[in-house]
Formats: sequence, C-alpha cells, structure tokens
Amino acid sequence: CGARSHPMAVTQKDCVPTKKKAKGWDAQKDSLCQTYFEACAQVACTANSEMVRQLVRRAQLLAPLPHHRTQGLSRHEMLEAAFAHLDVDGSGELQAHECMTFCRSINPAHSEREAREMMAWMDKDDDARISKPEYMDAMEFLTTILSDEDFEHGILETLAAKPSIADLPSREVKLLALFQHLDTDGSGALDVDELLAVSNDANPAADYKAAKAQLAWLDGDGDAKVSAAEFVEAMTFLTGYLSDEDFDTSLAEQLAYDSFTYKCGAAFLGQKGVLAMLPALRVDQKFTSLILRGCGLHNEGVAALAAALSGHACIAHLDVGDNPISEGGVAALVQLCAATPSLKEVLYDGCYFVRGWSDISSNVDPDPNTGGAPLRAAIERNRNPPPPPLTGDAAVAALDVGALLVSRRLEVKALFYQLAGADGRVSFGKLRDGLAAGGEAWGVLPSHLVDFISPAHIFRFASRGDGDGAGGGDGSTLSYAEFARALRSEKARAKVLEAFKRQRVQLKVLFYSLAGVDGELTLGKLAEGLKGALEEQAEDWGFTAAEMRAVLSPENFGAGSGQKGQVTEEDAGATAGDGDLDSDVKL
Repeated sequence: CGARSHPMAVTQKDCVPTKKKAKGWDAQKDSLCQTYFEACAQVACTANSEMVRQLVRRAQLLAPLPHHRTQGLSRHEMLEAAFAHLDVDGSGELQAHECMTFCRSINPAHSEREAREMMAWMDKDDDARISKPEYMDAMEFLTTILSDEDFEHGILETLAAKPSIADLPSREVKLLALFQHLDTDGSGALDVDELLAVSNDANPAADYKAAKAQLAWLDGDGDAKVSAAEFVEAMTFLTGYLSDEDFDTSLAEQLAYDSFTYKCGAAFLGQKGVLAMLPALRVDQKFTSLILRGCGLHNEGVAALAAALSGHACIAHLDVGDNPISEGGVAALVQLCAATPSLKEVLYDGCYFVRGWSDISSNVDPDPNTGGAPLRAAIERNRNPPPPPLTGDAAVAALDVGALLVSRRLEVKALFYQLAGADGRVSFGKLRDGLAAGGEAWGVLPSHLVDFISPAHIFRFASRGDGDGAGGGDGSTLSYAEFARALRSEKARAKVLEAFKRQRVQLKVLFYSLAGVDGELTLGKLAEGLKGALEEQAEDWGFTAAEMRAVLSPENFGAGSGQKGQVTEEDAGATAGDGDLDSDVKL
C-alpha cells in the first residue's frame, strides 16, 4: 500500500508521482482526483494508478460540462467536435431535428420555428441541410467577437446537449443518440466501462459479467469495442418487438439512468489506501456501488468507511468480503445500513466474523456478531422497510370501522349525544360543526377517519336505512343508530374509491368494453360489469360485490355539466351531488 513510516513530513509530491497523474485529472477545479491526492498525503500512502483512472472517468461523468473533450483543442477543432456531436446520424450534414438540439443547447426555450429560422440562415445553398462547411463558416462568423473562455464555454454547452427523443425522426437515429450518450469519451466506440453505465443489476459483479457478454455479442468484428454501426444493428434486432411508444420510453429511461461502481478490489489498496479514497467517495453522492473485496480492511477502517458513507443518497451495493474484519467491525456496518436506506446489498463472505476465528476460547460467551446476524437483519430492514403510514382514502379503507365502533361504542355514543339535541338526534349543521371543531373530544376516532368523513355522505347513507332520518339539508337529523350505520357505509365507500384509483386503467378498459358506440352506459350495466369482473378478479379489485353495489348506486351520481345524470367516466368512482338517478340513466 506504499505506507511510509519515516518521521519526516510527507508531501503530496512524495505520495503522488507525476506518472500517477492520469490525463484529465485536473480538468476541473477541486476534482475528485485532487481530493484523493490530498488525502494520500494526509494518510501517507502512494496514490494508486487504477483508482486515479476510475476517479478521472467518474469526474468526467459527473461534470455538467465535458471539459475533457475540449482540452488542448484549437477553436477550429472545437467547432469540428461540436458539429460531430450534433450530427447524430453521422450523415455529414445537419438536418432540422439536429438543428433543434443545437438551438436548445443555446436556449432551452427555443421553439421549432426558431430552429428552422436559424437553419435557413446557415443554409447557403438552400438544400434544407447544413453541410459542415456551412456550419463552420456560420459559427466562425458568429464567434469572432467572443473571448477564448466564452467560446469554449459555448462549445461545452453544445457538447453537453442531449437530443430529445421526441425530436428525432427514426428508430435508427434515436439509437445513434443513445450510442452517443454512452460514448462518454467521444472515441466513436463503446468499451466495457461505457456499457456498464446502463446496467441496473443490484450486483456489480453480475453487471460487469453481463456487460462483457453484451460487448462480445455486439462486437461483430472482434476488436473488443462496439462501433456505432454494430450497436444500431444489434439494438434494432433486440427492440424490434417494441411499439414506438415503448421504444421511446425505453430509450428515454436509458438516457436518464445513471450508475457507477468503484472497483477497488483488484488494486489491493490496503487500509491506508482505502482511507485515502474515503474523502473522494464522500464528495461523490451519486455512485451506486463500491467494491472493497480483499483490500486489507480492518475494524478501524470499517468504522471510518461507515462514517464517510453514512446517509449516502445512492449507494445500493457494498462488497467488503475477504477482509480481516472481526466481530468488532460488525456494529459499524449495522450503523451504516441504518443510516443509509438506499444500501440494499452488503457482501461480507470471507470476513473474520463469519469464519468465527475470533472465538478462541470455549470459556468465552459467544459473540452475538459472530456470523453476521445483526448485519443480515439490518440489510433485510433496508430491503423491506415498513410501509409508510396510510392517509386519506387508503387509511379509511384499511380501518375496520365496525370493530372500532364496537370496541369504543360507549365513548363514541357519549360524544354523539354531546352534539345531539333533546330528542337524541343530530342536525346536519351540528354534526358538521362538531366534526370541524375536532379536537381532543372527538379523538376517540382516528384523526384520519374524522378528516375523511363528510356529513353529506353520512346523511345520504343514513337515509337509505329504515330510520326516519332524511338526507341532505341543515334541517335533517339522524339518530345514533343511523350514524353508526352510515359510518360503516362510509368505510365501504372509501374502500371502493381507493380500489378504483389503484385500478383506474382496468376500470377505464372495463367501462369502454361495456359502453355503446356513444361511449356511455347505464349505471346498472356498469354495476353488472363490475360484478362479473369481481367474480373473476376479486383479489385484484380489493372489495366485494356488496360493497361495490352500496357505492355504485343512483344516489352517488349527481347532475354533472349538461343534462341531469350525465357524468364523465372519470366520475364513475366518485360520490358527488344529491342527484336522483335511476339505473337506466346513462353515464
């Protein structure tokens, strides 16, 4: 690991020989490499060439502008690089969709009309295409007055621009845009590292193996690189079955996906080498995987690692296998998992606490960390976190209102009669005001249920029973029995409404499969259709036919805009209004 034990002060020059400074390490101020080199001097270890290479590549991927692609280039060469970047299809000419990307790199608000105006100005021979000489002449004219710094910044913004999939005219051009996105070094070919950028497996080892297999399959000429033509040919074959919409969605996801693995295992950094990497890892809050297998990491190093990565936003995989970590280091890994919910996979096979080498005496009580049980439990908690607390319709749908009213019937009844008049009945106004007041007195019911209950719903449901409560106005009253029955019906309404939201696409398909050519159907026919669906897919819908009929009733569908009873299909799961539809009125 290059540790230095002499008492003399260690400088960055001692730890970072010139040969270790890979090309592009200083392309940006305060780069990851600079952070790494400073840490090497602090812990007194020599910089590792492989780590420098990975940090340079990572800095290039993180940079908002690709400075590495303009280093050492003249103005003319920068313009050529910008033209090659815009020429997505490699035709040697810029077409309308490619000019659109150029315009948006200058101003994201530019419209297609403005792009065509700029294209017409540049197109001297009026062939509806911009040749490379036309582009170069126009850009050299426009940029003459710019300083070198401003000129380079404009080129960098062009090189950073990504075409919108929707602007591109064909699948071939869209695949070329994806190829260009993956080709981060601008070499015109993809290597294994670049193919890894679109891997999304939770296991980086599987990612790398898959990327190598993918490279071998795509590489038609066997040169260990994938050219644009090879990429397009293979991807056209693989995506031929996709619809245009699914194809565009898939490519948009690939363009947006970002993953990166730091592979430290092959370098055997030693504990000091790992410690030197930690400041750079702390700066990079977007990498997804870290492999430290066989790096000589001890308990002290694990504690430092846990402190550096605690709360990291994106790390999902950590490999610390084959390191001399004993039971004392398990607690730090457990704390790291607890503080970092994104961490779903930790590999620790081959560590001392798994082998049990620390248990050297039969007289010593077994260490609970031997075998890694607390760490396994922490990982499992991250993989399967407790569900978030339910709110709104979902919370009400999950309640057993009947059981609640039985278990708290004395308190609920007492509160009801606090609101009731001398005749033991509550008016709409009093109930509404009582619920609105809420407070501690009404706290015997769950707060989310109280928030959800609508007095209008309660009176409407109550009016269906055999009581004498009427529904709707401020003069209406209801008894406690009617109130309890209405709460049970309110639970069914919440349950059905939540299911309709969850299955809204399936509901829409069912609606139109039952509707006539005019796109309408009667309430009765809708209820019958849902009943049939429920008999076959009851678990998917999540409510019973009886609950469905209680909600899909004429009273739940009021007058919409236009003719009385006419509502849109989006309202099929709602319960609005005081309409008096019968089952023959169309929806």
